[in-house]
Amino acid sequence: MTILTKLTQKDFEEILLRYSIGKYKAHEHISYALQNTVFILNTTKGKYVLKIFEKSEADFVKFQIRITDYLYHKKVPVARIVKLKNGRNLLMYRNKLMAIQKFVGGNPAKKLNKELAGNLAKNLALMSKHLLKLKLKGIFMWSNDHEFETNTDIENIEKINFVGYEKKLLEEIGKLDRNNLRRSVIHGDFHEMNLLTENNELRAIIDWDDAHEDYISYEIAVYLVSYFDAVSIKRSKEYIELFFKEFQRYIKLNEEEIKAVYYFMKQRLIGVIFWHQNQKKIHKNFEKRLDRSMKKLITRYVALENITLDEFMQLAERKSTSQKHHRAELKNKKNLYSVIVQD
Repeated sequence: MTILTKLTQKDFEEILLRYSIGKYKAHEHISYALQNTVFILNTTKGKYVLKIFEKSEADFVKFQIRITDYLYHKKVPVARIVKLKNGRNLLMYRNKLMAIQKFVGGNPAKKLNKELAGNLAKNLALMSKHLLKLKLKGIFMWSNDHEFETNTDIENIEKINFVGYEKKLLEEIGKLDRNNLRRSVIHGDFHEMNLLTENNELRAIIDWDDAHEDYISYEIAVYLVSYFDAVSIKRSKEYIELFFKEFQRYIKLNEEEIKAVYYFMKQRLIGVIFWHQNQKKIHKNFEKRLDRSMKKLITRYVALENITLDEFMQLAERKSTSQKHHRAELKNKKNLYSVIVQD
C-alpha cells in the first residue's frame, strides 16, 4: 500500500517534541493499513503507533477516542491514546490530523482454535455489555437501518443470481421485529485483522474507523462470518456453537437477535463480495488477486447458505423453526449449490 502521507526523520522528531515519550530512534510503515497512514515509532522511551487520519473528521476521531477511553477504564483490551504535553489527544501537523497510541504486542487473529475462539467471544460480549450502557451525544450513524436496505452495488455474476438472493434475504430481514433488536455503539469491523492476540488471548481491539450506532446482532455477524470456513463446515458450526455458549454467559440474546445474526452474516458476506467486485474495477493491476479472493468468498457464501435457520438456531440453543420452513430452506440451498457448481 502506498504511503498516503510521507514523513521524514525530521518530521518525526518535530512531532515528538509535542510529546513526553522520548526522542526518535526509528520508524516503520504498516502496509496493511488501507485507509490511513500508520507507522510503528521507536523512541528512547519505548514503542508506539502513530496514526494519520487521512479521511476522518476531527469530531469522528474524538468520538472514537471517547469510546476507547471508556472501554479502557472498563478493562476491555484497547490501545490507549498518548496525550500531548498540552493534554490533548490529537495533533494537527502539516494540515494532517494524527494521534499516537501505546504499542500493543500481538498478531492479528487469523486462525482460531477453541481456546482463542472462547476468549474472543468473551471479550466481544464484555465489550458489547459495556457499550450498551454508553450514551453518547452526536452518535455517528451509518445509513439508518442499513441492513434493511437494498445494496445498490449488487449485480448478477455470470450464472449466480445475487440480485435475487439479496431480494429474498431482505424479505426475511424485513420480517424481523426491530423492537426486539438492541442497538448500541459498535466497533463495526470486529474481525481478525483488528484483533491483536497472543497466547490465545486478546491483547487489543484496534481500528475504530467503522465505529457507529447499530444493532449488536450486526457486530456479532461481522465477527462470525469472518471466521466461517467453507472447507470445514463442521468446524465452523462448532465455533458458532462455542461462540453463542460463551457470549451468552454475559449477554443473553433473544430469539429475534439470533435470527438477525444469521441473516446479517449472509448480508455482510454479499457486501464483502461486491466490495471486491468494485475494487477490481478501480485497481486493474490487482484484478487477478481480487478475483481469486472473490471466488473464495463466493464459495464461503454457498457454504453459509447451506446452513439453515433451523440449524443455526439450534447451534445457539434456541427453539427451531417450523418443519415447513425448514424444508423450504433446504430446497433453496440445494438449488443455489447446483447453480454455482455448474458455473
